[in-house]
Amino acid sequence: MDVAAGAERTLPPGVYGDVDVGGAASRHGRLVLTGGRYVFCSLRTRRGSVLEADSAAQVFVAGAWTLVTVFLGRVVGDFKWFGLFKRMRGTAFAWWDTWLFVPLCLLLALGCLVAALSQR
Repeated sequence: MDVAAGAERTLPPGVYGDVDVGGAASRHGRLVLTGGRYVFCSLRTRRGSVLEADSAAQVFVAGAWTLVTVFLGRVVGDFKWFGLFKRMRGTAFAWWDTWLFVPLCLLLALGCLVAALSQR
């Protein structure tokens, strides 16, 4: 979602994707949060933009680095039931974890790492 320079947008609490608030020297993009809990995939504010909350607001930005951490944590595991270093073996879940879930999470972590590094 984009808020153009000179425009204003009011958001109710919720989960949102990438949010970009534009700004310019004389025209300020303005994003108004009505209060509550907000989750953004990414939140970018440009120079001169305004981010305002009408009442108490909790803002969480779950960007690509968060996803890299979560997926790598799943790859490593809990050292007992799942992950590369699990001790429980010989079950159907352990087999699927070794051959599907761990490689899948590793690929997702690498994909998120590429995305995070390309945003710089």
